[in-house]
Amino acid sequence: MSEVIDLSDASEAVRELVARSQGEPIVFVEGDREVAILSYSALPKSEAQKRRLPGQMKGRLRVIVEDDEHLEGFKDYLP
Repeated sequence: MSEVIDLSDASEAVRELVARSQGEPIVFVEGDREVAILSYSALPKSEAQKRRLPGQMKGRLRVIVEDDEHLEGFKDYLP
């Protein structure tokens, strides 16, 4: 049997709910309407995630134009 939790109560205890969801699904309701279901499923790492190494894209990207004009909108964020 799934657990039913009001959405306003769930927003305060998300970490606890995720930990508890390892079994039966948790149904979130807003008023008398179901709005979401939380069910636990361990996410396996894909082969690409397992084999990631820095520098794998070296030599595969090409800079067409080297200028700083495209950074004008980001001046507040740059050192």
